[in-house]
Amino acid sequence: MRQWPRGIRKDQVDLWLKCAAPSRALLDEYNHAGLAWDDFARRYRAEILEERPQALDELRRLEREHGTVTLLCHERIPPAEHCHRLVLEDLLSNPVER
Repeated sequence: MRQWPRGIRKDQVDLWLKCAAPSRALLDEYNHAGLAWDDFARRYRAEILEERPQALDELRRLEREHGTVTLLCHERIPPAEHCHRLVLEDLLSNPVER
C-alpha cells in the first residue's frame, strides 16, 4: 500500500515497495466514488503493467532470492474477496507479455 500498514513497526519490514500499490487516485475512486471492483482490478492491472512493471520485476526477484514474499495491506481486516493484493498475486503468478 501507499499508506503504512497500521500496527506494523518499520523495523519488522524488510522492504516497502510503494510502487506496487494502486495509485492514490485509483484507490479514491474505488473507496469513495463508487468505482466497481472489476473496473478497479482492470485499471490496477493496467497501472502496474504499463506504468510500473519494475514493481513486478522486483517482487519476482525477491521471491527468487528469499523464497517467500509477504504482501501487506493497510486495512486492519482486509476484505475476503476484493483486495488489491489478490490482483497483484495474480499478476505475479501469471506473467503477461509486455
